[in-house]
Amino acid sequence: MRVARSNEFLFEVDDDGKHCRVCLQTSKCSCNEWKIANFPCPHVVAAILSNDYPIYLYIDSSWSINQFQQQYSYAIQPIPNEDLPQFIDEENDLEPPEASVAPGRPRVNRVPSIGERTTRLILCNNCNTLGHHNRRTCPHPSN
Repeated sequence: MRVARSNEFLFEVDDDGKHCRVCLQTSKCSCNEWKIANFPCPHVVAAILSNDYPIYLYIDSSWSINQFQQQYSYAIQPIPNEDLPQFIDEENDLEPPEASVAPGRPRVNRVPSIGERTTRLILCNNCNTLGHHNRRTCPHPSN
C-alpha cells in the first residue's frame, strides 16, 4: 500500500488501484470498514504506521481487555439442553387456514403463461389443407 499524506490527519491510501481517503481526526475511511466494525481497517493502519503514530490511540476502547472483562463479569445463564421444545397447551397451536371455494364458476382450461404461444392450424389457399403453412410457405408448388 502506498500512503500519501495530505496534512497532519488526512491521508490517501492506494491499495492496488483502490484509492481510500483516511481522516484520523474524525475516525473515517472512505471504505467505511472503520465505521462499521469500529476497528481500524488496513488503510487506516497503513496511514497510522507510515507516520509512526501510536496505533492504540485509534482503536476503540470496546476492544480493550478491560472492557472485555467487564462485559463478561456477570454470570451467564446456561441454556437448557432439551431435544424438543415443550408446548404449554395445545389450544395455542397455530392451524393452517381453512380452504374456501372461490366464488363463481370454476375454470375449465388452464391459464396460459405470459409469452406462451398457442399453435393454430392454418388453411392453406394453395393446397387447401389444414396445417402449419400458408400460400407463401406452402411445400407444394402452385399450378
